[in-house]
Amino acid sequence: MFKRFHHLNISILCLVLSIVCMIFGLFGYRQNLTTAYAKEQAILTADAAGEPTQPGVQDLREFSTHHMHADVSFTLDKAYARDVLAAHTKAATAQVGTINTDLYAAAQASCGERTDSVTKANCVIAYIDAHQPAENQLAAKPEELPLLTSYTYTFTSPSWSWDFAGIIISLGVVSLITAIVLALQSHKPKRTSI
Repeated sequence: MFKRFHHLNISILCLVLSIVCMIFGLFGYRQNLTTAYAKEQAILTADAAGEPTQPGVQDLREFSTHHMHADVSFTLDKAYARDVLAAHTKAATAQVGTINTDLYAAAQASCGERTDSVTKANCVIAYIDAHQPAENQLAAKPEELPLLTSYTYTFTSPSWSWDFAGIIISLGVVSLITAIVLALQSHKPKRTSI
């Protein structure tokens, strides 16, 4: 009889331990998501300020890889916008530079061999003013825009890991199983021999 109550007391103790572990495990589980979100916000703030983001991205990647419930997905919109603007500027500068070089060469050829340098310079200026295309007439050259996927990050966390939440939840599950087994053992009817 005493052994039966002993199993029941240990069973209740294991059940209480299981509940406590599950509560702490869920808090740890939630803390992982909160930490991942804070790291993501720090990266986006650095991106908005134009600061380097790769150390933060690497830190978040490592965190998400080793912690449960730390899935994040974000895009470095500001860095992408800066790089698109740089690509547009580079393409426009290259296009205007080519037009200016070609136009100047054509003006030199058109003005021919003028003996007076002032007269030749005035001729070149007049030619360029007459033949320079308006800004809206410039042929749009395709520029190499950066790919948005290069600025998008998605980190997936494991279903279970050896972090605080994973260990405590596992301990809670083991305690629950132990409580159930002990409770079932204490309620087994005793066999009597005849």
